[in-house]
Amino acid sequence: MSTKNYPPFLKWGDYKSISKKQPDIITIEIVDPEPFQTQYDWNVLVKMDGIETNIPLRAKSANKKLYRQYMRLLREGKIKNGTKLTIETWLGKSSKHPDFDLRDFIVVV
Repeated sequence: MSTKNYPPFLKWGDYKSISKKQPDIITIEIVDPEPFQTQYDWNVLVKMDGIETNIPLRAKSANKKLYRQYMRLLREGKIKNGTKLTIETWLGKSSKHPDFDLRDFIVVV
């Protein structure tokens, strides 16, 4: 299936905060709680500002923080159709490679 058949994908690069104390805040409503895989990443279908959007939970990279938090909440039964979540995100420094930025997340139900 080509990406032309998917709703738009959230672009993490649009979120520029570099402070955990002042993160970018994304408010979403879950449309389909089960993550699905595309060629590049794992995603979840949500509504942002009333528009269906795919949120990349985990790209083919080492950063699995958002994916792990989401899956833990899903296993605990805290995420269902219609659940409203807030994702706080910011760019921090990688602990393994301090010269590189690494996106960090906190998911709040």
